[in-house]
Amino acid sequence: MAKKITLSVPESLYQKISDWRSSFNLSQMFQDMVTEAIQKKEELQKRISEDTSLSEIIKRLKKEKQEAISRMIDKGMNEGMKWAKMAHYDELYYAISWEPENDQDPLQNKMLGSYFSEYFKTENISAFIETSGKAARHNLNSFISGWKMGVSGFWNSVKDKI
Repeated sequence: MAKKITLSVPESLYQKISDWRSSFNLSQMFQDMVTEAIQKKEELQKRISEDTSLSEIIKRLKKEKQEAISRMIDKGMNEGMKWAKMAHYDELYYAISWEPENDQDPLQNKMLGSYFSEYFKTENISAFIETSGKAARHNLNSFISGWKMGVSGFWNSVKDKI
């Protein structure tokens, strides 16, 4: 059995409805649109409420995030070690005392910025870092953290010998 409801519309819409009323089955249009909107909401709720699959997805994404961070740190460590082997003493000494977290933008650092910019350009990832926002900045920070570990590891192996 059909039930009646009252619907409020702005006066400008009411005027247009009045002008076109004979061309439309307003009741059927309303039923179709509301039915579609409710179905979309129910489907979304169903997807969200499937805790096991959602929790599995979150678990997988967290794992993938950690793996991506580890890869960037490892890449940074290897590159930091490589750089340290080629660096002049004053550059190496600066890098050891450098605190990247105090730099607003390590790519603009007066001593190391040109090195980092050139490295990322050579690796074809500078455009990604410039345009990808927070995620890219996180990757950059992971890389630089690893780089710093690589430089420190090299320094610790040679500092007592120089």
